[in-house]
Amino acid sequence: MSADEGEFTTDLASRLAGRGPMPFRDYMAEALYADELGYYTRRDLRRRGDRPTSRPGFVADLVEPVAQAFVSFAEHHPPRLVDHGPGAGLLVRYLLGSLPERIRADVDVTFVEPRLARRTRLLVLLQEFGVDGRVVSAPRDAEPGPAFVVARELLGSFPVHWLERTGEGWREIHVDAPGDTWTPKERLEDAPPQLTRFVDDHLPEVPVGHRYEVNLHLRRWLAQLQGVVDPGLVYVLDRPIERPPSPEGSIRAVREGETVDVYEAPGITDISSGVDLDVLVSQAEKAGFVDATADTVGSEGGRGPLAARVLRTR
Repeated sequence: MSADEGEFTTDLASRLAGRGPMPFRDYMAEALYADELGYYTRRDLRRRGDRPTSRPGFVADLVEPVAQAFVSFAEHHPPRLVDHGPGAGLLVRYLLGSLPERIRADVDVTFVEPRLARRTRLLVLLQEFGVDGRVVSAPRDAEPGPAFVVARELLGSFPVHWLERTGEGWREIHVDAPGDTWTPKERLEDAPPQLTRFVDDHLPEVPVGHRYEVNLHLRRWLAQLQGVVDPGLVYVLDRPIERPPSPEGSIRAVREGETVDVYEAPGITDISSGVDLDVLVSQAEKAGFVDATADTVGSEGGRGPLAARVLRTR
């Protein structure tokens, strides 16, 4: 165990001992985004992700359908690309290399990246790519206007509430660590009405013992995009939640390409959830988008464990 890892787990255990169990959503937020110790905010920020789907060969295989959709969009709008959650910029690198020169010459790129260290690297990449562009910290900071937005494995990185269906209804999973060491245990607590209403509105009957993730950040993210993308397409690539949900749910933790326990080494492992694509479309419609997947060239671009959905402004 590294010094940082030990510091983080000791701090988590201490807080749980003092305050009691925390909702899984709060644990996931801490594990991924805690200042300087979370997976995405660590001082030793990784250049490449731990997920197999972050490897260059896999990302390269995603490019063709995304490029087809972008070229189709650029036939009628300025070729403005917004990549939210670009990581090391691999998707844009491969995408630019696959575009016709008549479009490539005019491409404008906006990277949306909240981490300062990563923003600095992405600015260097824009210079390397030789394209006009900028790096902003949030969607609301992007220049308004027509845009093609791509979000690859972004939504699954939003912290989620984790629920389990019991004989008495839905209960929310909380994380506890009795004592002063990191020995986490799950507790089932009453789920707030907001969560139970959300699940009841979006899911058919789910068997007892099955788990499901509620991503309340989706609507806020879509609302931010709606404020700056007009007109536009939003091309989402993410790991889908099964319908009906599997017994264990869709939460996964990965370290150096291997699946590990979700409570092993928080801050070191990459934790993600699947994305319920039906819920995504429902939330998008409430935010002013329509599902354009069936009408978009290249929208069949799900590859391996990832699936695609394309949203269009009204």
